[in-house]
Amino acid sequence: MKLISLSFNAHDSSLTFLENGKVKSHLISERLSRLKHDSEITDKFQFFIEISKETYDHLSGIVFRSKKESNKDVDKCIKLLEREKIFRPKNNSFPLNSLDHHLSHAYSGFYSSKFNDALCFVFDGDGSEFLNLIPNKVCREIESIYVFRNKKCSNTPLYKKYRISDEIVTHENYAENDSSTDINLTENEIVTNDCSIGIKFEILSEKMGFGWQNVGKLMGLAQYKFNEDKLPDEYKTNFWIQGVSDAYDLQVSSKNYMVNLIKKYYKKTGIKNIVISGGVGLNCVINYHLIKEFPELNFHIDPICSDAGISLGNALKEYTRMTNKIPKRVSSVYLGYKKHEYDLLYIKNFLNYKKVTYKDVADLIANGNLIALFQGKSEIGQRSLGNRSLLFDPRIKDGQNIVNRIKKRESFRPFAASILLEYSREWFDLKSLKESPYMSFAVDAHEKAIDTVPSVIHADGTSRIQTVTKKQNYHFYNLIKQFHKKTSIPMLLNTSFNLAGDPLVETFEDAILTLKKSEIEYLYLPEIQMLITVSNK
Repeated sequence: MKLISLSFNAHDSSLTFLENGKVKSHLISERLSRLKHDSEITDKFQFFIEISKETYDHLSGIVFRSKKESNKDVDKCIKLLEREKIFRPKNNSFPLNSLDHHLSHAYSGFYSSKFNDALCFVFDGDGSEFLNLIPNKVCREIESIYVFRNKKCSNTPLYKKYRISDEIVTHENYAENDSSTDINLTENEIVTNDCSIGIKFEILSEKMGFGWQNVGKLMGLAQYKFNEDKLPDEYKTNFWIQGVSDAYDLQVSSKNYMVNLIKKYYKKTGIKNIVISGGVGLNCVINYHLIKEFPELNFHIDPICSDAGISLGNALKEYTRMTNKIPKRVSSVYLGYKKHEYDLLYIKNFLNYKKVTYKDVADLIANGNLIALFQGKSEIGQRSLGNRSLLFDPRIKDGQNIVNRIKKRESFRPFAASILLEYSREWFDLKSLKESPYMSFAVDAHEKAIDTVPSVIHADGTSRIQTVTKKQNYHFYNLIKQFHKKTSIPMLLNTSFNLAGDPLVETFEDAILTLKKSEIEYLYLPEIQMLITVSNK
């Protein structure tokens, strides 16, 4: 069976195509509209049209998940379907799905893990609005815990926290085998005035002038708490030093809160496999602290834990409801728009190019050049993982400043390291982690790394790492291997292929345009072993 799932969120709307329980493609609206955190799904969603036409008259369903105020978006999409003659709905009706926002996060997180049983913790800012929970009051979910056993979810939370108008209500002690989704607000509730972790980060981010959608910058800022001398000179002011302290304190209090909640429900259920989803799952610093706090537990961080993953989780949930079957694991994050077919005629007639080898590109990086890498389908999460990446030599002492200047980002922001898995433990302390394929953890660096690869070491001696295998990403692995052969360094600085404020590059045209409006000079296309040069000097 074939399903298309669309989520119209307040931000980061997305689309997922599911075939026989397997996620075939996923796309975040912003990647094509080029509007960061775009909430719309419009005619620009050519992916939707192409996939749907291919499956015309073979589509089992189209699932919408819409925020209350976006019914106009659903109407717009229905008109698009009718005009393109994509899907022939019975009686012109389309299924509207009202699944919990957090339940969709839980499905996305669990089915991207390798677990059979797991506790799935969803930490959000402000989730779905429940219109009928209490008459005349706005109720929004902000935290949830779901249990999966034998690869199935009971769909009833063990724990859920709501914001009801200006109060927070916590519901605990759900019976694990309770199949009901009804919530009794008079039973086992605790009322506080505390807000969610996500909202606390958003408030501080606004205070620092980043905006609610850029809370990730607080992670980089917090790492200067005991290293103020490493702050770039322009940030050595009372305002920014206080911001460093506030960000650090928020990191610590949030980590302690999550630790206590995990400890309580791990002991309650005996389940040792922990999945983290929801926007707070992007906090790679807290994620590593959880690994250190619970060496006896197994952790998986949802690689699409932001609201962009809602359509994916919803597709998986709807598949289980319609078929009573278990969906396939989401084993790859390279599921974007489509694998690009290069217009060689355009390249040869309008661009400077030459054929290269992995060694040629490794040599360019080792000589201090920033290389843009573009291949295959884009990564569907928030991290660049070798298909839409900017690569740099991690040995260069002021590499962080150089790359931040080229990307037009704040100079205090750190960069990640992509390292060959087989060498990762020589350079970093992975604790109980077997791998870190999605850049979900900022791990402690060994002295060897601190001394040798300063461009990927954060102010507190940690590094957000991606472990790379040949199976995971063949071309990216081979490029890093050639760099290792030349320099004895089995890693590269890896950051997203975009400029500050822009979404991740999606198409080849986006890639060329980004080079033309920046100082990035080289674009590497490993699938056809071609290097394109765009000089703006």
